[in-house]
Amino acid sequence: MKDENCISSSSIFRRASTGRAFGLLFVDHTIRVLVGLSFLLSVFCFLFLSDTLYAQDYWQQTNGPYGGDVLSLAVSASGNVFAGTRGGGVFLSTDNGTSWTQVNTGLTNTSVWALAVGGTNLFAGTLGGGVFLSTDNGTSWSAANTGLTNTTVMAFAVSGLNLFAGTLGRGVWRSVLLTLPPAPTLISPADGASNLSTAPLLTWSQVSGAVKYHLQVSSSPSFLTMVVNDSTLTSTSRQLGSLAHGTKYYWRVRAKNEAGYGQYSVTMEFHDRSAHLATDIYNLGVREEFHQPDS
Repeated sequence: MKDENCISSSSIFRRASTGRAFGLLFVDHTIRVLVGLSFLLSVFCFLFLSDTLYAQDYWQQTNGPYGGDVLSLAVSASGNVFAGTRGGGVFLSTDNGTSWTQVNTGLTNTSVWALAVGGTNLFAGTLGGGVFLSTDNGTSWSAANTGLTNTTVMAFAVSGLNLFAGTLGRGVWRSVLLTLPPAPTLISPADGASNLSTAPLLTWSQVSGAVKYHLQVSSSPSFLTMVVNDSTLTSTSRQLGSLAHGTKYYWRVRAKNEAGYGQYSVTMEFHDRSAHLATDIYNLGVREEFHQPDS
């Protein structure tokens, strides 16, 4: 393998022809190197990378953000770029910096010194406001400072499920990252159940760590119109009121923990007793009409 060398008055840079790594050797100010033939090179030299490694020798400015000094950056798993600024809060770019949108709803302190992504969560460390959490790509923020006595957060680091926060004058703090809860399993009534009362009891499985459940019941499979839209439930059941006669209903549930809401369960449907009875009466009428003897 062929080696290439560049020499300055104080250092030798060495690159193998693969271009995968550079080594730096400190030598005397007067250096003599043999490269094929012995000669002394000048202070200036060029380093070239091989085809397997490329390096940009220039920077191109993005289109913003224009809202304060940029103090921190973070990139989500989906490729969204977040910029924390001094006084302008957080900006979001979904197109590699071509455009930026301010995303500060709920962020009561807009001096953002640190940003970090942990799973589906985005954290902002602020100057005097502590830590803020967003579970929806910065659309909304809420404070997450339980146990944190120093609210000037200068730096973040994520390791597995641990979030570390470096503070001003009070050292490093650690928080365990929470993941969004899984979807509950719908138990009763069974999918497609019929001949139910007009006030059925809906039940679903308990989700570990959940503090609330959100139940939706609709007469539309796309949930465009809501019969029940209850996000205050702390138990795993809900007794419905009197439902309309002759209607098919669809229902689903999602759980919420301290990290936010998880995904909805699968959608299931049920029919009330009157819907089943109406169908039977209609079918009976058709049969009677079909079998009516001629006079």
